[in-house]
Amino acid sequence: MVWPEYRDSRSQDLKKVYHDAGQWYWLNLKQVEDSVFSQNTGSVVLSEDEVQDIDNLTDWKLAEMKYKLLNEA
Repeated sequence: MVWPEYRDSRSQDLKKVYHDAGQWYWLNLKQVEDSVFSQNTGSVVLSEDEVQDIDNLTDWKLAEMKYKLLNEA
């Protein structure tokens, strides 16, 4: 929970929060000082049908279904 003070609120009424769905970095290690995050750090927002957290067999099946739906000709 990002904001415990809103525990009894409807989540759709709160500000959108994103989490990583895999990550990658392009960087020049010679320019990294304290952190890989800088003024040039950004993100790519993906829709829910483009991502799937896989923790179990049901998640895997959902990922396969999403893949098929996204790749139908």
